[in-house]
Amino acid sequence: MNRKITFLMFAFWATMWNAAIAQKIYDFKVGKLYYKKLSATEVDVCPQKADYPYYEEASKPAGDIVIPDSVTYERKKYHVLIERKRVSKVILGCGEYSIQD
Repeated sequence: MNRKITFLMFAFWATMWNAAIAQKIYDFKVGKLYYKKLSATEVDVCPQKADYPYYEEASKPAGDIVIPDSVTYERKKYHVLIERKRVSKVILGCGEYSIQD
């Protein structure tokens, strides 16, 4: 009986751990936006999670959103590539946005 409970608790923990890892698709967050590294010098804007809802309510970008040309994270500067299909997920329900030229 004790082994069965231990196994069930382990299975539950493993499932929850995998779900938490699977949902995170970004590498870092700066300001209101989440970024995914594409290379050593380039990132793309991405939502917090891969599936709808794309954000936890407290983490959802709000107000006017500016997608920058570049972003600095941990003293390293990255060029922001913008994949238009992904931007629609990022901005979904977040308000007005603009892309720096």
